Amino acid sequence: MKTKKFTQLLACTFVCLFVLGNSLLAQTLTSDEIDYAPGDIATFTGAGFGSGENVTIRVTHNPTGGDDATSSAHQPWDVTADGDGNFSTTWTVPADQDEAWADLIATADGQSSGSHAEVLFTDGPNGTGVVTVTANGGSCLGFTPAQSNGPDNWEVAEGGSYTMTITGVTECSGGEITVFVQNSNTGNFCFTATGGSGTYSASFTIPSPTCNTMPISYKCGADQPCDNANTYNANGQSDNHKVHLRASIFNGSCEKTGEDEDCNTTCICAPPTNFTVDSISPVSALICWDEVPCANGYRVGWTKQNSNKWYYRTVTGEHCTTFTNNYPTVYKITIATLCSTGDTSAYSDIFIFHTYPSCLPPTDLFTNNISATQATGHWTPATDASEQNFWFRKVGTASFTRKTLSATATSRVMKNLLPLTSYEWKVRSSCSDDSRSVNGTFSPLQTFTTNAARMSMNESVSSSLNIYPNPSSDGNFVIALNVNNSVDHATITITNLLGKVIYQQEAPINGGVLSQQVKFGEGIPTGTYMVRIIAAETVYTTQLVYQP
Repeated sequence: MKTKKFTQLLACTFVCLFVLGNSLLAQTLTSDEIDYAPGDIATFTGAGFGSGENVTIRVTHNPTGGDDATSSAHQPWDVTADGDGNFSTTWTVPADQDEAWADLIATADGQSSGSHAEVLFTDGPNGTGVVTVTANGGSCLGFTPAQSNGPDNWEVAEGGSYTMTITGVTECSGGEITVFVQNSNTGNFCFTATGGSGTYSASFTIPSPTCNTMPISYKCGADQPCDNANTYNANGQSDNHKVHLRASIFNGSCEKTGEDEDCNTTCICAPPTNFTVDSISPVSALICWDEVPCANGYRVGWTKQNSNKWYYRTVTGEHCTTFTNNYPTVYKITIATLCSTGDTSAYSDIFIFHTYPSCLPPTDLFTNNISATQATGHWTPATDASEQNFWFRKVGTASFTRKTLSATATSRVMKNLLPLTSYEWKVRSSCSDDSRSVNGTFSPLQTFTTNAARMSMNESVSSSLNIYPNPSSDGNFVIALNVNNSVDHATITITNLLGKVIYQQEAPINGGVLSQQVKFGEGIPTGTYMVRIIAAETVYTTQLVYQP
């Protein structure tokens, strides 16, 4: 019995250690290229998964979007890892969808182990230009035609001087193009070619060190960013094949004897270090870090302090990124390296920085000149406001009266208020320039109460308010009032003798005359009502008799 239990325990221990060992393997997913043209076939190779494990593969835009949810090309599929946890699978880049110049990501998820791996790549469309390379000043040069589905290779030497001519270009009509050479391990390089009518040429020098084969593409215009964005893949001399430069070793007779040993340099896929922040303007902050030698790009994650929601962007061609700081905010940032081997490093330690304060709320708020029907709000505006938004309302109501003011306004008169009533107001900055268009946060609410109404004792003014017919038999009547020509609107309020408001309306005054048609709704009881009209600083009152 003990022997049987010991055997079972030993078997369990072996299985557990086997599973644990597999779980500790680093899962990887690599692609055979880092850029493909529409219609190309991408080959993905996975390693470190469970023996015989089902692995789900999916390719989407990065970040997800476009036709990811609707296109069959972006739906997941399953592959089975071999006994060593490895697999290989292919994906055809759609030729007629939205992949041109897109950033894409392939993910691999083990169904039983929960393991995950991913690889980033791009989709640059094929151009019409055909590349020819000639040697300058005795530099060694060779040419190897495409093998199978591979590219044509122009064999070049580190430090050598060459001239590249691209003919048959139909995508660019100007006199200059930017040639982009994707140098996988030691950094991309670019140069401007000149010409026109479809033919462009330029001299260039192969950097040292130079690693692996180097795909050639081009984009329209001079001195464009040295990255894959908006490039067209160049063609080789062989029909329907791309073209690369390949660093090679030559003897004294310029015969190729091998590929450059630098191409075997091991890439240490490490996260970035040594972050710096530079507030380059009141609306932007530049974050930089030390360049990782074999980086093709970086995956930047950031969030606001005290938030659990992270956002991500991919940075290529540089080791800096700009944050637009609409408000003064504390950010947390962490970055992973996208390496030339197809691997992605762990994320860096979190770096915390504070953006430059901008578009702040106005300050020094107060209210004065309070009367029965108006009051004035005051403040000091923010220095970078383009305009300001002033809102006020009666306390306890939902909607605000909204006014747009100039950037330098320091006060606003609130008119047509009700006597003995509490109001509140707030103001904010609105900031617009070449890099942003945002509304700042509102100031704290400022509260005040209007004074009691000052009744007019001038008989001629009082007699200028008329209601007809009065009494009204059907609740349908006209309110007429003659006032000073400088007044353009008034507030009409009708209450019962207990003070309950049954009608309130803003009414226009044209040429010193107010004429407002009023009709009571159903359910208004018969009786005597008070009609009050506030026009500027004067309150007019009279009685209305409703008697069907």
